[in-house]
Amino acid sequence: MRDFVPAEDRLSFLDPLKLEPENLRRIQIGWLGGLEGYLPMEPGILEVCEQGLQRLAGLGCRVEPAKLGMAPDRVWQA
Repeated sequence: MRDFVPAEDRLSFLDPLKLEPENLRRIQIGWLGGLEGYLPMEPGILEVCEQGLQRLAGLGCRVEPAKLGMAPDRVWQA
């Protein structure tokens, strides 16, 4: 599978030569953030990520907050 190339590249619109506004609007990013404090992070990391997401949103990407739909500690117990 290492050399497998799918017949249809679903992310071909991410080619740097094709980063046009209509293609960027096709990108949707669900942002979990710090999972309500359950993810340990170095100070400032979340802020840097949020700044990057704001830049992507400014380029036309859809950036939306996302929720797990369950208590984050259940993920670690699975």
